[in-house]
Amino acid sequence: MFRSLSEKENADAQTMLGWMYAYGVEIPKDYTYAYMWGKISASNGGKNGSSVRNTAAEFMTPAEISTAQKLARECVRKKHKGC
Repeated sequence: MFRSLSEKENADAQTMLGWMYAYGVEIPKDYTYAYMWGKISASNGGKNGSSVRNTAAEFMTPAEISTAQKLARECVRKKHKGC
C-alpha cells in the first residue's frame, strides 16, 4: 500500500516507507532506501521526511549516503516508478 502511494508522490506514504526500511518492518532493513525515501518525502513537503533521512544517515557511511542520494535522484527522474 505505501509503495503504490509513494509512487503517486504521496509524501506521507514516502515517509512511512522510509521508516519501514529504517526499522525493517515488513521489509528488510535497508538504510540506503530509508534515506532515499526520507529525502524524497522531504522534497515533496513531507513533514517527517527529513527525520527519516537523518535517522538513516546516523548508521551510514559517506559512500552509502552518496549512493542513497543518487538513488533518490534516479527515483525522482523515473517519477517514483520502480524505486
